[in-house]
Amino acid sequence: MYDDPLMAKRVDRFSEILLGVFTKIFGRGLQRQTGLNLNAPCPCGSGLKYKRCCLPKELAAKKRRK
Repeated sequence: MYDDPLMAKRVDRFSEILLGVFTKIFGRGLQRQTGLNLNAPCPCGSGLKYKRCCLPKELAAKKRRK
């Protein structure tokens, strides 16, 4: 996905941090509420895992709404 290995590593680390923050704040509530599994393919059809595709976008949008 990324040509630069350093950028890929940074994106992976950022995703892990977001996932950790999300889990601390919401627990496993997302999976219970929506039935989405963070490791399942993203429903947008990109072929990426949900946690690496749309989850960060949704968390950022939720943060902006607050």
